[in-house]
Amino acid sequence: MLKFNSWKLGCDPEWFLKDLYTGEPRSAIGRFCGTKENPVPLNDGVSVQVDNVAVEYGIMPATSASQWCAANLSARRQLEQEANTKSCTLHIVPSVVFPETELDTPDAWVFGCDPDLNAWEGCWNPRPESSNPFLRSAGGHIHFGFDAFDPEDMFTVVKAADMYLAVPGLLVDKDDRRRELYGKAGACRLKPYGVEWRTGSNFWTLTQSRIEWVYRTVNNMLRVVKEGIIIPETIREVIDKGDRVGAQYICQTYGLEVPE
Repeated sequence: MLKFNSWKLGCDPEWFLKDLYTGEPRSAIGRFCGTKENPVPLNDGVSVQVDNVAVEYGIMPATSASQWCAANLSARRQLEQEANTKSCTLHIVPSVVFPETELDTPDAWVFGCDPDLNAWEGCWNPRPESSNPFLRSAGGHIHFGFDAFDPEDMFTVVKAADMYLAVPGLLVDKDDRRRELYGKAGACRLKPYGVEWRTGSNFWTLTQSRIEWVYRTVNNMLRVVKEGIIIPETIREVIDKGDRVGAQYICQTYGLEVPE
């Protein structure tokens, strides 16, 4: 049973770019600034960096639904404006196959510098590798921060997020290519403040209603986890196989909210 008094929610989703006029994929390298070590601060507590060929943003940890929504929408506005100055627009999809001409820098071939854990097995995930070398994926990583916690309980939070966020997400996120690289069930990184959930794609950043759904769902999820919910291990196979029939059954059985 998870014990905490307060929690915060952060995120660092990734978005792709495409040409404003032709719609062709464009690398964020050379078009945006910022690195993992030195992200560029923007307005409203938003920061930006380049991750492989995607642009990634971060927000200040939110303690309310209004803060969460406002921060993510502000990031969208600011990054879209910056992309437009480079004759690009944001392309919010979980995976893209890039033309080789957009992958002609060393940074475009760097994957998984920091490994992540599998919460279901308690071991490190293998380095990502796809049969298509030009495939790139975008995550919608969510960070859970707690005032006090037992690190061993963070795997329970990740499994719960798999159930409450990833399983319903399968019913609206139709992209299956991303799991060739990332997004298997239980993907996470333990943090000093809690845990980073890495299973989900960026699908939830596409609309305001989905952004609101995330906070609302997490609020409900943490309440249930605090009460000692038993999380069925069957959800792991549903996520890893992209089993949408199974996802529908789990959502109906447990009354999980599916985003629009």
